Amino acid sequence: MRKIITLITLLFAFTFVGKAQYTTPGTGINWGLQELITNSAGAIVQDGSDYRFTAGLLISAGDTISILSSANIIMNDATFIECSGAFIIDPVTDSVKFTADVPETTRWRGFRLADFYHAYFKHMVMEYGGGMRALSDGSLHVEECSFRYNYYESGSTGSYGSSVIDISGHADIIGNVFIANQRGGISSPANANASANIISNLFFGNVTENSNRPQINMGPSGENDTTYIIGNTVIGNGFDQSGGIAFSSLVGVAGNAVIENNFIDQNRYGITLTGSPINGIVRNNNITNNNIQNNPALGGSGINFTASTASSVQNVVVTGNIISGNLWGITIIGYPQVNMGDTAVANYNPGNNVFSNNGNGGLLYDLYNNGPVDQMAMGNCWGVETQDSVSIETVVSHVVDDPSLGRVYFMPAGCDATDEYTVTFNVTDGALPVEGASISINDVIITTNELGSATIEVENGTYPYEITKAGYVTATGIVVVEDEDVTENVILTMIVEEYTVTFRVNYNDAPFEGAEIKVAAETLVTNNLGIASIILSNGTYDYLVTAEGYDSINGTLTVDGADIEIIIGLTTGLFDKTLSERLSVYPNPATDYIFIEGINTMKFNRAELFNLNGLKITTWEVIQDNKLILGKSSGLTPGMYLLNIYVEGSSSPAVKRIMIK
Repeated sequence: MRKIITLITLLFAFTFVGKAQYTTPGTGINWGLQELITNSAGAIVQDGSDYRFTAGLLISAGDTISILSSANIIMNDATFIECSGAFIIDPVTDSVKFTADVPETTRWRGFRLADFYHAYFKHMVMEYGGGMRALSDGSLHVEECSFRYNYYESGSTGSYGSSVIDISGHADIIGNVFIANQRGGISSPANANASANIISNLFFGNVTENSNRPQINMGPSGENDTTYIIGNTVIGNGFDQSGGIAFSSLVGVAGNAVIENNFIDQNRYGITLTGSPINGIVRNNNITNNNIQNNPALGGSGINFTASTASSVQNVVVTGNIISGNLWGITIIGYPQVNMGDTAVANYNPGNNVFSNNGNGGLLYDLYNNGPVDQMAMGNCWGVETQDSVSIETVVSHVVDDPSLGRVYFMPAGCDATDEYTVTFNVTDGALPVEGASISINDVIITTNELGSATIEVENGTYPYEITKAGYVTATGIVVVEDEDVTENVILTMIVEEYTVTFRVNYNDAPFEGAEIKVAAETLVTNNLGIASIILSNGTYDYLVTAEGYDSINGTLTVDGADIEIIIGLTTGLFDKTLSERLSVYPNPATDYIFIEGINTMKFNRAELFNLNGLKITTWEVIQDNKLILGKSSGLTPGMYLLNIYVEGSSSPAVKRIMIK
């Protein structure tokens, strides 16, 4: 038998060389796109309904850039975003899309997240860019985003990512879609700690350059951390060099990995663990048809384990996997110690791996132990009709075939395993299905689909469960399985955060009692202090303030995670608009004084200055020479004001709007 060599690709570091960019001030600002347009001196501009980066953006330490509403952002050639502070994308509706100016030719470099950064990306689309590079000592959360058609280009002005997302440190990557990118979806260095939670993502047809790279390529997590690759779908699309999932430690950095509940189909290989020291669990994966290169000397394993020296430490438990249609089922190269099923109490593993139709060259290969270490593989269902030692021997390669190889202990077989039953969870909010809820049961995490449903196969027994989703109260319960399928209907209660909205109503700088305020289908009445309050949850509300003999006031308020206060200044509604049009005031804007000009017969008795909240600022009881003195020491804040001018012979004032510098 020929030895099998499974190749994975190491990641290479690169050095950042800055180009033209705008750097935020580093003063603790929290800006959105509009503030960037105002302050970036043309680096970020409005382009119709879109936004455009004409130069790079560097977010300084201590500063925050938040994009909390949908936007289409066009990136010019060689532009980028580098973050040493906080970068938050979380639109309430739709998505924030970063795209290239000219997808066929523009090369925008992507995101570089420097040490001690904080990045939270949700409902983001990144396309035709250079991916993102997340350095160590930062915080990265990527959820429900789409990454497509991103490129790789080496060099100091090339792409930031050698894959779509390069991780150094820790990251949570949950519920995202990676499609048709030039290189793999997620990777980390093989020579440094980089742990991650890679959960419920879709990878389809990546590595379009058709190089020797997997769609998920993780290096070691570090001795005291673990990388979790759970519930992902990893499908190739005809690129015969592209692999499925790889986890490696090639320079002695410790790694711990849990690879569980993934569906891996039509790649060059399914799962590979390479190097030392590694401790791992490979459990309940569906690994099918990873044979597209069709060269058994270069790959095609459903699961491969490789450790090259006798001093290597690679201990992996393999249980509950479906391994079908690959060139090789499981291959073990060199010195890994793989527990694929063991009846010994100290190392108990029920096995429960199911093999079928794995082979090449007209022969079936469910398990190839291509190294000198003895392996345990009891309790499995092998790809032969009769589960006896003679039949199973035909699909297992070990010492019987080559005296230099270790023995595989594969009896007893496990096709007659304990019956399993389906537990179906239906999760709603009381009315509608809740998609994306995480259900933890039997040491497995399953996620509800768009119908709010999720299923798991379990044996008879009692199973506590916990259901979580952001914005909802965590639900717990117990499922009892007794020889039949079970349906568990669960209602998640939304977390409603409520805040106090206080209205302060005044007239002529005095509290106004008895004003009615209609808001959120309720009518409030102000007390003797001019105050009325209501408790509201986050959202936007219209309000109407009325009082007999006074102008009605319409407005809109927004509750966003904090108590708010609304100040209302009532007006009488009696001012003479015709009189106002006959008067003029100047200079406007004003600094030290204001002149009032009308027809010669007008006499001005008194004037009052109000801010736009209706608060009286000052009064002129006597007006000499039609001139109002402001004075440099008036302490007036620059802005817009209302000036009431009382004219002899008129019962109501003329009102003029003025700007004070």
